[in-house]
Amino acid sequence: MDRHENNALIAMTLESFDEVPRFCLPGGFTVRTYRSGDERHWLDLQKKADHYNEFDNSTFEMQFGEGIDELSERQLYIEKNGQIIGTATAWSDNKYWEAQSGRIRWVAVLPEYQGMGIGKALISSVLERFALLGETRSYLWTRTVRLPAIKLYLRFGFKPGIRSKEEEEIWARLIKDNNLQSDYSSRSFFEAGK
Repeated sequence: MDRHENNALIAMTLESFDEVPRFCLPGGFTVRTYRSGDERHWLDLQKKADHYNEFDNSTFEMQFGEGIDELSERQLYIEKNGQIIGTATAWSDNKYWEAQSGRIRWVAVLPEYQGMGIGKALISSVLERFALLGETRSYLWTRTVRLPAIKLYLRFGFKPGIRSKEEEEIWARLIKDNNLQSDYSSRSFFEAGK
């Protein structure tokens, strides 16, 4: 378990894009892909929206340096009147499953725009991007303190990514402590994750 029990790192998985809900951006907002120079926008946005990580000028390069050439297809930005207000990356790797799969990375929406449906539309756009690029499933890593994000991913059909007894215990506690049972069907995700 993570050194902070209430801030454990957890995985969530989406086995198929077949029945994923579709959410559109509210009026006045647009989505676009990465452009050269967006590194500073990404960093500024992450610093304002993410209170659980520390960011400096090297963070973008550390996270995306090996795939910088792919960002023009895989990194999305939400804008309103020229201001960047949200971002997420539709990464591709084989680090969770043996086969290539889509990994949602670094989702962030400025605090003053949260609760307006921007996050839902952003995740919809990322999942659509995965399908366009030939990915057939997706996963992500998040932390247990990010309950609004976890609930959002559950709405899209993501399930607990459980590959160990420790992960099963973390998810069991998260579900119990936050009354998330109603977000699940009756089948056991713990059995499915083994």
